Amino acid sequence: AGGRSNFIYDNHIGVDVTGQFAIPNGIGVMLAGGAEFNRIGADDGRGNIISGNALHGVLITDAGTDFNRVEANLIGVAGFTADGDLLPLCNGGSGVRIDGINNALTLFATPGPARNTIGESGGFSGNTIAFNARDGVTVAHGQANSILGNSIFENGLLGIDLNADGPTPNDGPGPNSPPDADTGPNQLQNFPIITGVFFGRASVTINGFIQSVPGTGYEIEFFNSAAADPTGFGEGERFVGSTFVNTDATGTATFTATFPIFAALPGAIWTATATTADDGFFETSEFGPAFDSDRPEGSIHGTKWDDLDGDGEFDDNEPGLPGVIIYLD
Repeated sequence: AGGRSNFIYDNHIGVDVTGQFAIPNGIGVMLAGGAEFNRIGADDGRGNIISGNALHGVLITDAGTDFNRVEANLIGVAGFTADGDLLPLCNGGSGVRIDGINNALTLFATPGPARNTIGESGGFSGNTIAFNARDGVTVAHGQANSILGNSIFENGLLGIDLNADGPTPNDGPGPNSPPDADTGPNQLQNFPIITGVFFGRASVTINGFIQSVPGTGYEIEFFNSAAADPTGFGEGERFVGSTFVNTDATGTATFTATFPIFAALPGAIWTATATTADDGFFETSEFGPAFDSDRPEGSIHGTKWDDLDGDGEFDDNEPGLPGVIIYLD
């Protein structure tokens, strides 16, 4: 507690060196009591395996526990099979929990941690947070905590949960208030909504929008997964990429982002998160609603021909010619 500028990397925490057997701690790693500028994992890929613990994999708690980084770790994962598949070994709580309470006997929440980062923008040092018994990442208290570039999926509850109470709906503008005016952990940041996913030969284009604080910059991160969360919200099995937007005076920004596809994606489910991106990365939202790119699309069927007599009917003597008139039946 209260330590500063420490590095924790290349460890097995809660699991033996083979990755086959749990040796559980209560909590895998806890930063508390004003601990600052510590790093759990390293941005050169030397992360930890933090799995098999009785409660949370990582707990960041107490006011003043700020500016810490959690990156490049396997949390809820014991390692890999010979075929490269993940070996599940869940933590009994959340993969990562950010809270104002440092033990189960504390009756009153303290102000939470701030400016901590789980992962990294761009996905270069993201964590794999999967198979944990509760959320992938819970932000129960605290502000300006960013969750960027991770692989988060197949946890018992939500991938990302703000306020530790299940899905938090977006709040729109009220009669006398702008959108996203609610408060809470990470300011209960509104999530983006994907409206379309379109595939080219070697690329994918994602359309959507966000409605949040007017005149604010956001990084929108996109993810693809094999399955949605049972709540209908998305999960983040594979980080695909990100784009930056700025909301207008009404708090709205639309986005169209195109990314190359170099390998097979886990599945057809898409989602996105939003992180405020003015002068640094701060509050990250929950995952937005799942968008299924395999869902049937509407179609229009008809015949295209040169309507020589202008009666709107396809006569035997009227040839099918390109680019003249389209009539829908």
